[in-house]
Parts: sequence; C-alpha cells; structure tokens
Amino acid sequence: MSGRLCGGCAVWICQRIQGYANIGFYYGAMLIDPAGLLEGAGKRMRHVKLRPGKELDVEALSDLIVAAYHDVQRRLARPNLR
Repeated sequence: MSGRLCGGCAVWICQRIQGYANIGFYYGAMLIDPAGLLEGAGKRMRHVKLRPGKELDVEALSDLIVAAYHDVQRRLARPNLR
C-alpha cells in the first residue's frame, strides 16, 4: 500500500486487492469527476478500480490526482474544511 502526502495529510492511497488495484481518494466525494471514474458511497472516500485488461482513461485519472492534491492543499490552508 502506498499513498501521497500533502503537508502531512493523505491525499490518495493505492491498494492491491485480489484481481485489481484501488486508488482511493480521501476527499473523493468532493471532487468533480466528469469521466465517472470514482466509485463508492461513503461520506468522503471514493476510489477508482484498476482492472487488468480494462481500458483506463489515464488523463481523467491524472486530473483526479491533481484535483485531489489541490483540494487537500486548500483544506490545509482552511482547517474548517477538514
């Protein structure tokens, strides 16, 4: 399992699960996802499943990663958003 930190705060996490990998976003429910990659119904967390043999919109995933990073930077600057 690995992830990315921004100012000591986790932005995303990558997990290997049997048969696929997950990229989870801690505040994914707040992200704009025009490609519809995000899955999940939790209060904050959303994830993108990466499955062998299934095509992935790499540009859309990259956009989500960048958006998540900027979102956490904004939350760190304004603690009432956490």
